[in-house]
Amino acid sequence: MARVTKNKLLSGAISNLVFRNVDGLQVVQSLPDKVKQTSRTKESGSEFRTCSTWAKKLRWNLSAFLMQQTDTYMYRRLTGALYHAIRNNTAMLKGTRTPLNSDTSGIVGFDFNSHSPFRENFLPELNVVLNEDRQVVVSVPELCSKEALIYPKRYYHAELLVFVTATSLQLNAPKEEAYVVFELPYAPTLQPMRHWTSPVLGEGQWVVVTAKVLFYKTDQFVAKNYVNSAAFSPAMVLFSGHT
Repeated sequence: MARVTKNKLLSGAISNLVFRNVDGLQVVQSLPDKVKQTSRTKESGSEFRTCSTWAKKLRWNLSAFLMQQTDTYMYRRLTGALYHAIRNNTAMLKGTRTPLNSDTSGIVGFDFNSHSPFRENFLPELNVVLNEDRQVVVSVPELCSKEALIYPKRYYHAELLVFVTATSLQLNAPKEEAYVVFELPYAPTLQPMRHWTSPVLGEGQWVVVTAKVLFYKTDQFVAKNYVNSAAFSPAMVLFSGHT
């Protein structure tokens, strides 16, 4: 419904026309057509919202690992990456696909902090597998830390934190987690290959393995003074699958 303003101009809608006042001028526009949602668009919207819930649960499970040292848009990027991975499961119908019945390896390589990509600061390739006994096996190759890592200026100590989290995605279900820390001193000596095996994980779990490099220096008052922050914290998804 349109009305006459104090400037004797129309404001509002009449039939399929919209009247507006722009800097004292009368502007007339057509009403936009209503967007009709098809069943497919409704299903896609519902699936995206569900992926957002799963991504939120994963972020919650990783909160101690991330320590709020991510970029501002990490949560949006993670939801998008997970949604893209779920959509690749074309063998199942929309609305039935979950991280427990789909290949979620598409989120492997996801950087939690786009300001400091993990692979630009930790050069060696880590090997992560989920064995038949439902254990995560992590292998760190033989390396020389001085050449394998890009240390921040005046920092000569580093740790590689590998964190495993597993969830059934059920409401209020307990999560499973385990972690290991590998010391990476700034030194020219060659360190041998190292392995770590997690405890046995439960059946029907979505398993995500992440890694973060922690750089620090020491002084007489603080044992470890870490440089990691929201501006710099190399952290990445190493593995995503289900038991």
